[in-house]
Amino acid sequence: ELGRFPDPARLAFDLVDEIWCHSEHAARAFREATDKAVHKVPLPVSVPQITAAERAVFGLPGDAFVVFTSFDGASSISRKHPLGAISAFQLAFPAATHREARLIVKAMNTGSDSLWRECLRRAATDDRVLILDEVMDRLSYYELLKSCDAVISLHRAEGFGRLMAEAMALGIPTIASAYSGNLDFMDETNSWLVPGEMVPLFPGDYAFHQGQQWLEPDIEAAAAALRQCADDPAERQRRASAGAETIRRRYDPLVCGRAYGALLQR
Repeated sequence: ELGRFPDPARLAFDLVDEIWCHSEHAARAFREATDKAVHKVPLPVSVPQITAAERAVFGLPGDAFVVFTSFDGASSISRKHPLGAISAFQLAFPAATHREARLIVKAMNTGSDSLWRECLRRAATDDRVLILDEVMDRLSYYELLKSCDAVISLHRAEGFGRLMAEAMALGIPTIASAYSGNLDFMDETNSWLVPGEMVPLFPGDYAFHQGQQWLEPDIEAAAAALRQCADDPAERQRRASAGAETIRRRYDPLVCGRAYGALLQR
C-alpha cells in the first residue's frame, strides 16, 4: 500500500523471478526497488447479482440518504482512516438539519485501537452513525452494501482499493481519496476524488513506516463531494453507471484471465 518498498523486505526479491501486482501505485514501488520484471496485472472484481436488503433489517429508514464505509482493522486503521469518513459525513450533513442522513461504518478486527475508540466516541454522540463491528457472511455484506446510496473511502493509501471497485461494480456512487491504487480505475468521470496533502507516517501507523508518506485527505472537499452526490441525483446516476462500466470492462474475470494467460505463455 505504501509508496516505497521497505528496505528490510528486499531479501524477498531473491525468492522470485518476476513480480505481478494489481496497481500502478504498487508497481512503481517495486520498480524503484528491483531490476527484476514487474508487471501490473488487473485484479478480478466479481460481485454477486443481488438485490438490496430491506433497510429495516439494519435499522435504517427507507427514505434516508445512506453512506457506507468499511475496513479491516488488521490492515492498519490509521491507513484506512474511518474517522475521516465520519468527520466528512458530519460536516456534509449537520445533525441539526439533516436528521435523515445515515452513515454505516462496517468494521472488523478493531481490537483496542485508540483510533477506533475515537470513532466510537463520535458515534456515541450521533445516532445517525451506525457501527457494525462484526464479521458478516458474504451475501449479507453485499446485500447491505447494495442498500446504500453512496460509498466513501478516505484512505491514506491503498494497494488496490477493493471496497471502491466492488461498490462501483454494483453501480453505487463512490467517493474516495485521490491517491494510490484506486486511481487505476477512479477518475472524475466515474466517481468523486478527494484531494489532500502528502504527510509522513508516524510510529504505529504501519509496518516499516520510516521515510514513508501517504495522503491526508481534505475533509472539507470530501464533505462537498458527499453533498453533491446527495443533492444531484442525475449526476450521481451518471457517475455510478460510468463506474460500473469501467469495472466491467477492465476487471471482469475473463479480461483478467486473458492478461494472465498471455503473461504465462510468454
